[in-house]
Formats: sequence, structure tokens, C-alpha cells
Amino acid sequence: MKWAVLLPAVLVGVISAQSCDDRLITDDETGKTYTAGQLLGAVKALNSKSSECVCTICDVIKPCNNGTCVPDRSDPKQYSCVCPSDTTYPHCETCKPGSCGANADCFVCENQLTCVCKPGYIGNPRTGCHQKFRESCAHGDPHYITFDSTYYDYQGTCPYIYSKTCRQPSSAANYTIKARNKLYSRTSKVSYVSEIEVEMHGIVLHVDELLNLYVDGLKTYMPFQYPSISERKIVVETRGGKVYIENSDHVQITFAREHFCVRVPEIDDFSGKGALCGFAGDMDGNCFNDIVSRSGDVLTNDQCSYGTDAATLEKLSKYLDTWKTSEFLGFCPSCDKDCKDGSIISPEIPKCDTSKTAFECEPIRQALSGVGPFAACKRLGEKEIRKLYESCVYDACYVPGAKCSFFKTFVDKCQQYLGNVPLPKWRSETNCQMSCRQIDPFSTYSSCMPFCQATCAHPEVPGRCDKPCIEGCICDKGYVLDTTENPAKCIKRESCGCVDSNGNIHPKGFSWLSHNCTENSACADGKIHTQSYKCPANSSCGVVDYQMECVCDSGYKWDANKKNCVRKTALIMSSEKQIVLEVPPAQDRKYNRRTGRQVEKEPEQPKEPVRAPSVEPIEPVGLHSKEAFESFYSFVQDQLKNLSPRQQSKARREILLVAERHYTKILSSEKERQLKKMKKHEQRPT
Repeated sequence: MKWAVLLPAVLVGVISAQSCDDRLITDDETGKTYTAGQLLGAVKALNSKSSECVCTICDVIKPCNNGTCVPDRSDPKQYSCVCPSDTTYPHCETCKPGSCGANADCFVCENQLTCVCKPGYIGNPRTGCHQKFRESCAHGDPHYITFDSTYYDYQGTCPYIYSKTCRQPSSAANYTIKARNKLYSRTSKVSYVSEIEVEMHGIVLHVDELLNLYVDGLKTYMPFQYPSISERKIVVETRGGKVYIENSDHVQITFAREHFCVRVPEIDDFSGKGALCGFAGDMDGNCFNDIVSRSGDVLTNDQCSYGTDAATLEKLSKYLDTWKTSEFLGFCPSCDKDCKDGSIISPEIPKCDTSKTAFECEPIRQALSGVGPFAACKRLGEKEIRKLYESCVYDACYVPGAKCSFFKTFVDKCQQYLGNVPLPKWRSETNCQMSCRQIDPFSTYSSCMPFCQATCAHPEVPGRCDKPCIEGCICDKGYVLDTTENPAKCIKRESCGCVDSNGNIHPKGFSWLSHNCTENSACADGKIHTQSYKCPANSSCGVVDYQMECVCDSGYKWDANKKNCVRKTALIMSSEKQIVLEVPPAQDRKYNRRTGRQVEKEPEQPKEPVRAPSVEPIEPVGLHSKEAFESFYSFVQDQLKNLSPRQQSKARREILLVAERHYTKILSSEKERQLKKMKKHEQRPT
């Protein structure tokens, strides 16, 4: 384009001087020298192609900064930019003053302008992060840090209150956060946080170890907004193998297997002695009084850290055990054998020589000096890095193979606190490889991918994001993230489910009943189809296996087509005859929405024993062998499995009496012994 403008002017000078082809002419812009003959040849070449040359806007201006300008073939005045990943669309721009609000850092990650609050602040990073916060975490097996930065370990495996508002807030909402630990294995004596439960704004959120979400006992998909996307008091979403919960008061919870953090704003409602309580302590600025029992007894300490020896762990457990709670989804206090308090587990923890595993965690220690695969995390600070290093050494000693899991926790903390921190070589340099293609064939690994991605719920990639980058698998071009799958999968947009009027998503092909079972909805062709619904006679609306369902009343069961509730009977068959035992209605049952199961009241002792109805006398046929009798008894057990334990026992005894009365005369001595053995088994307490 430069020669198309320059050569005609040069040519004028050449012709006016009537010079020969050997005359030298200098280009003032480049300083290069050409002969007149060379220039005339260039002009002829340009003229011959003049019909093909089109001047576009990309030739006149440079609208794409450091990117590539691509003109529109149909309209020379239009263009688009191809931008480097560290610049934003549409004009390949970088961060500028004012791109983000006060106390917020600006980054560009994968063409997304990202505003992240500086460490210690929360708020809207686009307009300003003006609110300070405190954070309490549990990671590894598990190591706790309170809001006031007290460090301790605890190994109990029951549900416990992690943090709650113990003083009525004046403006903020009450909350209760619970967590349960689980042993790494049956032989292990150390545990990790395996599931959590959050109560706030009148609903209960439960996230299990597989990152399944339950809301008020019902299976729910992410992202979830409550009560709606337009009036969001609570938001739950999942990215990179973690679940994020945040309410309108900026209380934030992050959960993944072996990693759990709670952030609380430093406001008057949550600050001061006794305002908050539980494992995370309060926020009074004093790290020496954070271990408090439910009754208010304080374990004072002259340091902000507790040792990991058995005596110290046992002393801590006497205070922390008191925060055990029975209100937890799926938890049965009287029958859960895995629930053991820390005071029971702590004395059983064997000693472990951590000097032998210290070398495994050396990459974390190297971050103190700003070297190694985690060099970029030096800004976390010496105290934080040293504590994480010590925890890593402890975990590597007690849980062989835990090194990579803890490194992942360290990376998450580094990126969450410091924002845009790519750590591209940490997995290869620590031998902790991760293959995204094996996890999802339509994804690619990124050590620092944008949190805000194209999803089924929000298929358009936003130009701005207010969360730091995370490590994980990012969907390939042409695919979106389906967070209704667990783990989330990359799929084509046309395979996505449906978004309801509240902004919550439902999987493709999924159907569900409303909370009162008056409407039946289904997701098909990207739309939700709803029709009125009514439970059949002899049934009521309830919760079964974490879903709303019509449930047959006591004494009734579904017919073969599951269309009607019919009187429940037990059909006992031999090879040629049958006995029909009609089951009388039991006591009314209620449904526990926290467990999704029926809860049956203990039936009163009936005045008359349960008897089989009158039937035609049964001839002694069909039970001529031990095998036939065992098959008969097995059939009895299978037919009566839907009854309560007490009814099962009574029904079995009655049926055995019938069998004994009609078949004793012909049963061999071997069969008689078998019958007596079975009767003895049924007489055991139930």
C-alpha cells in the first residue's frame, strides 16, 4: 500500500527531469535507493493489478492495537480483530486505569477482562471492593485455621457445626454451616472433610462428597439461584471440581473433597466475642481464645497454634466434640457406625516420622524463596506458606499418595488469593500429571482458565469476569460446560437441558413434580413442558430418594404399572399352591425431607396376631425337598420386604405356622431341623 501512494509522486519527478533509467532516486521514508527503471517497472506492475487492489479500513487505521485486523470481504468499511489471549475483544485492549473498582486488581485471561478483589477484601470488583473479610478453612486430614488465625487439627468423623451466628444479627441473615469428616480408609486414623451443609435464608443446602447438591432434601442442579436469578439471595455454582456458595451478605463457602473454606465479611453483626461460634471460632481479633465448647468453656492457649501430638489432640477434642449435631442430611445418629468423636480417634493415631516425607513437599517450601514450580505464589506470605508446608508434610506421612492432592490445594489457595497466577509447569515438575482428555474428550488442560465460561445455563462467554482464574479443563471451541452432569462435561449447545423461569437449569430428558405434586414438568427440546397433575387415590405427596413423588398410603403399594395404589398383600407360593396374606394398614407414615425417606411411627402392639385370611385347605404338595423349602422361605422374605420390621417378623411366624401345620407329617427329619432352625432365627429380637 505504501508503494501505491509513493510511486506516482516519484514518477512525476522522473518524467519532468526526462532522466534515463539509470538515474538514482531515494525513498525519504525508508532511505532506500532505486533506479528510475526499477520504479517504472513497479508502477507498471501496480497498474496491471489496480483492478484487484481494494483499500480497506484496515489500511487506513489500526483499530486492533497489537491484534490482527481482518477486513470484511463484502464491506471494506467493516472489520474484525483477532486478539492475543492477553488482550480483550473487540479491539485487543489491555487493562487501563479505571477498568476495575477500588481495591481490585485487573487481569486479562483468555481474552476476558477479569477484576479480582485484592487479598483481604470482598465486594463488587467492578465498582469497588470496600469490605474486609476473614476466612476460616479446613484442608487435608484436616488442618483447621479459625477466623482469628488459630491453627489446629481434629479427626472426629461425625457432623459438626463449623460456623454459625450465635448472636442475633441486626441486619445480616443468620447462617449455620456444618461439616462432616470421613476417614481416608477403614484402617486409617486420620480424616478429611467429606460433605457440608449450609442453612441460610430459610433453606438448607447440602453438598456431598461427589459434589451433588441437595436443597431442602431434594436433588438440585447447578447453577442454582434462590429465590430467582432476578432476586438472588443465594447462588450456588460449580467449576474446576469445586462448589461455590455465596449469599447476599457476602458470606462465601468453597468446598471440594479435602478442601473447605468460609469467608465472612467484617461487619458488626459478625464481629466481636461470641457473635460467631463453632469450629471456626469468633472474630474478636484474639487467637488465644478460639477453641470454645458449645456450653461456652474456653480452652486458653499462649500460642495461636496447637500441636499434633496425641495428648494435645485429645485435649482439643473434649471441646470440639461438643459441636456434634444430628441434623444432617442422611445422618442416622443411632445407626451410623462411622461416626466417632475426636476424643475416641485421637488416642489411636500412631506416631509418624515426618522427616521421611518432608522432601515430598519441598516445592511448597521453595515458594518462600520465589523458586520452583510455585515461585509465583511467594506473595502468599511466609506465615501462610510455612503452615501449608507443615500440613503437607503431615499429610504425606499419614496418607501415602496425598502429595498431589495437597499441591492442588496449595495452587487453589494461591490463585484464589493472588488472582491471575498461571502455574503451567507445576504438574510436570512434581509428577502430578492430569489428563483432561481422559476426564473429558472435548476439553483441554489450563493451569489458569477463566472462571466465567460458556455453560448450558449461560452459553455466551461474558466479556468480563469478577472471579480469579482456576486450574482445570476448559471446553474446546464449539462446546459448552454442562454443570448438570457430575463431574461437569463439555457438550454441544444443542444437547443442553432447560432453564426455568427462576434461572435454574434442569437436565435434558429430566421430569419432576412440583413441591405439592400438582404439576408435572419435563425438559425436552430445550423447553420445559408443564401439565397439571394429581396423585392417585390412596396416596399423598412426599419425598422419596431426594425427589418429589406420590407415595402410597400405609398398607398400600403401587400396581405393576405404577399408576394406582392397591391394597398391599404378601403372596406366598409353593410349586402348586399359594397363600395370600393381606397386610393390614400400619400406622400413618411421615416423610423426612432431610433424608428423603419414609419415617414410620412405631406401631402399637395389635390385640390380635396377624393371621392369613381363610383359604382352601392346602394339600401337602410342593415342599418335598430341602431345596424347595429354602426356596419357599426365600420367597417369603422377598414378598414381605416392604413391611415394617415388626410386621415382617409377625408375618413370617404366621406363615411358618401355616406351613408347619400342613406339612409336618410328610417333612423328613432333615426338613424338620431346617424348619426349627428358621423358626429359631425368627424368634431373635428385631
